[in-house]
Amino acid sequence: MSVTRADVRATLSHQPASALRSVLDAAKVPYNADLHDDAPGLAHKVADALWWAYCTPFGYTIDRASLDDIVAHVAKKAGLAQQARGDDAWAALGALTRAIVGQAEGGVALEDVDPSTRARLFPSVWPTLALGSSSGAAYGVGAVGRVVKSIGATPIGRVLPLLPTVGPWFGVVTRGAGVAAAVGTPAAAVLAVATVNQAMGTNYQRLVPLLLGVGALRAEPVVDAHEAPPESAES
Repeated sequence: MSVTRADVRATLSHQPASALRSVLDAAKVPYNADLHDDAPGLAHKVADALWWAYCTPFGYTIDRASLDDIVAHVAKKAGLAQQARGDDAWAALGALTRAIVGQAEGGVALEDVDPSTRARLFPSVWPTLALGSSSGAAYGVGAVGRVVKSIGATPIGRVLPLLPTVGPWFGVVTRGAGVAAAVGTPAAAVLAVATVNQAMGTNYQRLVPLLLGVGALRAEPVVDAHEAPPESAES
């Protein structure tokens, strides 16, 4: 049976609060000390941060990813799929953690992962740039620009230019919005939104330390977890 986000929360809630803080600190995940002052609260934050780092915004919303998916994805990108094997996702995560950082205890920082493994894990921004370029070239910069500009007017849009996979094309597209502002192409709109979704997808720089930090805890899994009330990914 797949290990859900609720399962991870339940399992981590039995870990010492100090250990969970070390996972968040090593992965540079900000958290509110007042809201996350005990093991259950910190476990909620770790699990949510892990899923948020792995999923696109759409993927996080529908919440179909499992720990099995996350471990298999990272293992494949690291070239360690054969080593990351086990009877369940927790065992596979333990094997992956040992293969990358040995018998690490506590939080795992990016610096703890050897350079060659980091090079395999952190993708180039070019696929997103290519998709962004295609949306402009195939359907008109104005049409795409109008959609992206509307996204840019929202609170989340204000941080888009700061993201490394978005910034290189975001300004170019929005500055060209006036070229053909009257042109409306549904395909362009879909492609523009898809580009933003992809660009805000897996955050390996945060995902890898979180995943390996959880693996280093060597937690005993808790079964039959029930989903807790949802919490904002940014809380």
